[in-house]
Amino acid sequence: MKWNSTAHGLMATATSKGEDKVDHCLFCSGNHKSYSCRVGSAYERKEVLRRKGLCFFCLGKHTSRRCFRRRSCNRCKGQHNQAICFKVENKTNVSHMESLENKSEVGGAVAESQVLSTISERKPQCVLLQTCDVKIRNDTKVTRARLLLDNGSMRSFVDKDIACKLKLPVIRRESL
Repeated sequence: MKWNSTAHGLMATATSKGEDKVDHCLFCSGNHKSYSCRVGSAYERKEVLRRKGLCFFCLGKHTSRRCFRRRSCNRCKGQHNQAICFKVENKTNVSHMESLENKSEVGGAVAESQVLSTISERKPQCVLLQTCDVKIRNDTKVTRARLLLDNGSMRSFVDKDIACKLKLPVIRRESL
C-alpha cells in the first residue's frame, strides 16, 4: 500500500500489481478473483496466462521469470498460483485411463480396434467422444473407417457408404 496525503486526509491506494488490481476474473470475466476461478481446467487456465503473457505466480502483466512476488500456491505449496494448481484439481477429479484391445462381430463383420478411454469424476462442460481407426472385415472385403464411440448411447449406427461396401443388411433407418 502507498499512503498519500491529500486535503481530504490520508487515504490508502492500492498500487500492487496482479490479482489485487484485477476486478474481474482473467479467465471468465466473472466478479471474483482470478485465483478462485473454477471455469475450465487448471491446464486451460494456464494456457490463458501463457497466451496473454501473464505471470504464473502472481497473475501480473509480466512473465514468471521476471516476477518478484514468487509466492507458493496456497493449496499445495507448489511454485504456481492456486488458479493453475493441478494437484488440487487431480485430487477432486480423479482420472483413470485404460487401454482396450477389442474384437467384435456384428452381422458377420469383424471389427478390430484399440481404444484409449478416460473416465473423470468431474462433470464435463462439453462432451468429448472417443474415436478410433478400425479395419472392418466382411467375408473377403476389408474396409478402413473412423469409428465414433458414444458409451452412453443406447444405439449404434453405421454410415450408409460403409454398410453398402460391406453389404450389410439394413435393419432400420434413422435421420440424425
